[in-house]
Amino acid sequence: SATPSTGAQPHILILEDEMVLAMHLEDLVLEIEGARATLVSRIDEAIAAAQQGAFDAAILDVNLGGRLSFPV
Repeated sequence: SATPSTGAQPHILILEDEMVLAMHLEDLVLEIEGARATLVSRIDEAIAAAQQGAFDAAILDVNLGGRLSFPV
């Protein structure tokens, strides 16, 4: 499993399938000085990103086209 990043720059995973909302969430995260965001729109992308990257937090849309994001 991925471990949280230890740097001063928080890295946030965003899983959202509605692009306008996803971009708004990304903008909010990027308002945090030094923050980074990884934006994905599918559960499989989120799982792959979580396995490959170190995130400090995640913002997950619970319902993605009828699929629940709980596996992430």
